[in-house]
Amino acid sequence: MNTVRIFISSNPSNLSAKLAEFSSTATVEAEYGDVLVSGSVLTLAHHGARSGRPCPCEMDNFPEMGIEAIGLSHFDLDTLGGVMAILGIKPMEWEFWQTAAFIDIQGPHKLGTLALTTPTVGVGTEDLLNAFWAWSEDNRLFPPRDGSVLDCTEFFTKAAKFLQYLLKNRRLDEEGHKAIIEAGREWAAIKAALDTDSFVSHDHEITIRQSAEFVNHLYRPDSQAVVGFNSGTGAITVSVPDIIPGFSCGEFLKAQYGPLAGGHAGIGGTPRGTVYSIEDAKALALVLAQDLNNLRMEDLGPEVR
Repeated sequence: MNTVRIFISSNPSNLSAKLAEFSSTATVEAEYGDVLVSGSVLTLAHHGARSGRPCPCEMDNFPEMGIEAIGLSHFDLDTLGGVMAILGIKPMEWEFWQTAAFIDIQGPHKLGTLALTTPTVGVGTEDLLNAFWAWSEDNRLFPPRDGSVLDCTEFFTKAAKFLQYLLKNRRLDEEGHKAIIEAGREWAAIKAALDTDSFVSHDHEITIRQSAEFVNHLYRPDSQAVVGFNSGTGAITVSVPDIIPGFSCGEFLKAQYGPLAGGHAGIGGTPRGTVYSIEDAKALALVLAQDLNNLRMEDLGPEVR
């Protein structure tokens, strides 16, 4: 990975300017609401108007394309899988990647709906995912809040090596791998406690949560949506447990915060790098509740209005 530079930024113009310094580039989820930074050779993106495209982590390993630099807007498992595919170093564990793609679009709360196949010998997919998420929590990467461009090549080298070890050794009875899997299980148990610790309120079937951790997978039985405020980054995420016909979290957020907000029908976030407050999240929840109620009334027809 040393010959390919990897850059991250919360500002699309700054990322474009950096990539313009190279003659052969690719981007992976370099998406900022409706704004897309494209690579000169390859662009992997699947948000908003591009939501019909496959997740980057689902891609086969690409042949050598002479790419000199890769640009992105954020780091997560989907992005890492896409970068590794471009570099031709992604372990081809298809159930793992298909599950990662499903979660990227539908949300972690849907993991239990999948019929995951546990290998006859080896570690199951849910344990592998928890192990990666535990590692990721201890190895954070965020774009600079000032919109500048960060060279994160070294970080991606480290992340790729960890994921290669995690996946390639899933069928080996090796102590180091066992320790990683156990750390993932402990992480999952701690995350279960977030359901209590992150709870702020639940009104009009909208659950508000606050934490420095991701909490938008924590739905109550009657939740229409979760509004999650990240106290560490100041970002707000809106998600729904099931896709609602005629409603998109990404489009809703764009209507409130402009074109740099966005996401999918099932989950979306405020503009990258912009800091909000818990009061902003509470105000957003009120607007969300009203929009969903209006949509429900439209579905019922004029006779009940």
